[in-house]
Amino acid sequence: MSRSPALFLLLALGVSSCETPIPEPRPGYALCTPCVEAGDLACLEVKMDADAVRLEQDGVTHWFCSESCRDEWLENRGR
Repeated sequence: MSRSPALFLLLALGVSSCETPIPEPRPGYALCTPCVEAGDLACLEVKMDADAVRLEQDGVTHWFCSESCRDEWLENRGR
């Protein structure tokens, strides 16, 4: 999983997600919703490729950094 330099900079500066808006993902990347909600900036972006964990629901593709994030999302919001 690739991480953007901007995210590393935020972490290095000790900036919490409460103080900083979540950045838009780079082209070809999506945000992992459970990580965004948890403020996990180190694990925020997901490269949208064939190996990525994703779930199609109601015509919307949800991308996740891991199977555990997908399972958490399904448990809390999925059907």
